[in-house]
Amino acid sequence: AKRKDGRSAKYLGMLRLYFKRFSQDFGNRLIADITVEELDSWLRDLPGSPKTRADYRANIGVLFSYAAQRSMIDFNPVAFTAKPKLIDRPPEIFTVDELRALLEAANRVHADVLPMLAIGAFAGLRDAEIKRLDWSEVDLARGHIEVKAAKAKSARRRIVPIQPTLAAWLRPFCSLAGHVVPEGARGKLDRVRKAAGLARWPKNGLRHSFASYRL
Repeated sequence: AKRKDGRSAKYLGMLRLYFKRFSQDFGNRLIADITVEELDSWLRDLPGSPKTRADYRANIGVLFSYAAQRSMIDFNPVAFTAKPKLIDRPPEIFTVDELRALLEAANRVHADVLPMLAIGAFAGLRDAEIKRLDWSEVDLARGHIEVKAAKAKSARRRIVPIQPTLAAWLRPFCSLAGHVVPEGARGKLDRVRKAAGLARWPKNGLRHSFASYRL
């Protein structure tokens, strides 16, 4: 059903991952027979952090919501299980010196990955959006990046302004065509990171850095 609804391959793969563990423990049961108490105990006994438990709770909740919408069960029992307490930590960002070192290393070691780093740092696109981005959607002359609906997480088209700093970094690459992310990007980024001397890579660090500094 989710595949027919047009959900992304990444989302479908995530559901498979969580459903696999759930099916190992409950796969021989009728869904209507599974109680709130059983689910609560199962979630509490999962290995990992409270965040892991919260992720399982959310994704297994999708399964039970589907069943409730089709009157297979009277209500979604996951909604009545205990929510794990998550500590709200501020997002990690790159310092100015770290970002400078990263971009200079990219320019020196693997210049073809520099545009994807600059777009993340100075336009705030998501990693998945950058991976789908084509040079035809980067319009330096008009000063914007087009994130097409089919490539956006929200499935809605949006226009992202190209700030002067990003324009300066992208100008040497404006004649390129095809995908913005080059072949072998993962290995190249690893080498760039080592050349930059970065001991850490914050999760969603480029996007969070863009938002923080822009604000």
